[in-house]
Amino acid sequence: MAAELLGTLCGETVALMHRLWGKGPTKCRAFWAGPDTLLVVLADGLTAAEQTAIEAGRGREALAFRGALHEVLNDRMKEIVERLSGRTVEAAMSTSHTSPDLTALVFVLAPGEAG
Repeated sequence: MAAELLGTLCGETVALMHRLWGKGPTKCRAFWAGPDTLLVVLADGLTAAEQTAIEAGRGREALAFRGALHEVLNDRMKEIVERLSGRTVEAAMSTSHTSPDLTALVFVLAPGEAG
């Protein structure tokens, strides 16, 4: 069940990003980081506009915009995690890096039985 949940979580996360971002990451890995924490690592998800800004020395601004979009998508990501895990998300956090192109999503779940 745990591997199935993690695979489905990756698939739905990539699909959401692709649909709402215009480009989805090409790689996604999800892990249990303890009994109440899910970690999702996305790779190769920078849009052409973000890459252009980064190449022009505006990486900080590109990451700030990406952070704002993650905040906008936060409720949708929490819904996916709650639906798949059957548990309440107490906190959701994200951070991105430009080189290498990685984003980490962390979900802290209410105590319960891990998937």
